[in-house]
Amino acid sequence: MSVYVVVGSKQDLNYAWKCIELLDKFGIEYRLFIASAHRTPEKIEEILQLVGENHIQVIIAMAGYAAHLLGVLGARTLCPVIGVPLASSPLLGLVALFSIVQMP
Repeated sequence: MSVYVVVGSKQDLNYAWKCIELLDKFGIEYRLFIASAHRTPEKIEEILQLVGENHIQVIIAMAGYAAHLLGVLGARTLCPVIGVPLASSPLLGLVALFSIVQMP
């Protein structure tokens, strides 16, 4: 299995390490990206092109605040996107959770 882990900013890496540890533990190949749906949309496009080329089976996307990263990735690929709300905002991830659960 091949997985992409995408976080919205360098600050979100603090939350991603536990995910990376689990992927390592289970021997799952992964690649970690830092990309913002708002600040680096060209990076999002690069990641999405690589999904098909590298036969990625799932994307784990982690974001705080309104969590637009997950919707942008999910809207542009047939690959399943798992959204992980991060407690990086003053509302401790509640807004991110609401954004994620409202996505199809």
